[in-house]
Amino acid sequence: MITFKEKDFFMVSKGLFQKEGLRKTDRMMYIYLSSICQDSPSHLSYAKTKKVREYFGITTPTIKSITNRLTKAELVDVDKKNPLLFELFTRENMNTEGNFFLLHYIILRSHILNANQKLIYAFLMSNARGEEMKTQIPMSKIASGCGIRDDKQLREDIKGLTELGLITQTLKRKRYMSRIQFEKYEYEMCEIPESFTLGIKDSLDSDNLIDYDSSLEDIVDAIFKEKKYG
Repeated sequence: MITFKEKDFFMVSKGLFQKEGLRKTDRMMYIYLSSICQDSPSHLSYAKTKKVREYFGITTPTIKSITNRLTKAELVDVDKKNPLLFELFTRENMNTEGNFFLLHYIILRSHILNANQKLIYAFLMSNARGEEMKTQIPMSKIASGCGIRDDKQLREDIKGLTELGLITQTLKRKRYMSRIQFEKYEYEMCEIPESFTLGIKDSLDSDNLIDYDSSLEDIVDAIFKEKKYG
């Protein structure tokens, strides 16, 4: 069972994994925007182009393509005059039970996990139920939900999550007349081990692209400065 502390987690819309036509990087970008979203006065995320390029290892044209797909999926809106400022559409109904899941900042900022592992972990969190935070889900559904391949690497990435103590994976079998009718895995989301957080927690504040105490005027001013100085 995970102990949720508001300051350690951020909200992500489950719609992220329900929209078709999104790529792996699109989903990671949306999770990232959710992590830096400022809910007052509007649901805004200011993503500095330079930081996004460094964080994702992508080019500016790729950022534009990602933005277009997220906009088409009706997950974000972008001001044409200020393309660095994103409004997250889904935030209006985030407090409605069942519309969102919580993700730990440390998972997103971790240098131990690769992008696939972060997405897999987020997908499992979005499907976990009950106090024990468990879900039974086929490999094929994990792959399609994350926009990754259902292959050996997927299994290796899940194995890595279990070895780090972030999840458990238990094979479930149903038998009838001594025959196996089906086999599938049950996943349980674990309390994040202290060993996993070492060396990451102290860097969270410096990694954030906006100050959560900033006003809308501060954000707009930062956009102006980035446009002026690159």
